[in-house]
Amino acid sequence: MRLQALLAFLAVFLETGAAEYSPGEFIPTARKGQFHGTRTQWHDVLGRHCPRFAVDRTVAMPIPRPVGFIGDEEYKLTLSFEGERHMTEWMAVLPGEMQATDPSWTPSLIDVHMTHTAGHVRSVRANLKPIPAAYFQSHKEELSQMGNASHWPKHVLVRYTWSEVVEVNTLGGMNFLLGTGVTMMGLILYIVVGANHEKIAKLVHDLAEEDAKEEEKDD
Repeated sequence: MRLQALLAFLAVFLETGAAEYSPGEFIPTARKGQFHGTRTQWHDVLGRHCPRFAVDRTVAMPIPRPVGFIGDEEYKLTLSFEGERHMTEWMAVLPGEMQATDPSWTPSLIDVHMTHTAGHVRSVRANLKPIPAAYFQSHKEELSQMGNASHWPKHVLVRYTWSEVVEVNTLGGMNFLLGTGVTMMGLILYIVVGANHEKIAKLVHDLAEEDAKEEEKDD
């Protein structure tokens, strides 16, 4: 019981710093790049490219040309949500010069799956996946520019999907069961006392008489 109460307290404590969202609200997002063994600063992502709470959507996120990037090495990207509360792993989203000239190379899609409970973001998982065929039509221009070394900004497709996680309130459940048990016990005692009222009254009367007799003997 103590362990369950402690876990419940920790869950509430950790949740106090997290924002509570309504469906469709933007989740603050930032991006950071890595190339040539160096990393850029965090850059805020515009609202139209951010995920919306509990809404599945796909966006073409622009990546301006980083200072010092000459295209001879792949460019990796990481995303963070709600400050740095949720962060993705590093993902190679732009090819190096050798890859870009390879006819077999195709861009990838960043697939971000987010879970939520009661208005809060619970977890974020991201990985690279092949781009669905339909996207090559709906985002034809952005994807055709990926292999063009002189064209900036590049656009990386990011697909946000959501699922709801239903959590069981263990502490609340235990309190409910305890309260129900106490209520049932009181009801049972009430029924038992009501059914045996005369017997109980006689027992109390007899005990009182015995006590009186004992006191008379002592006197």
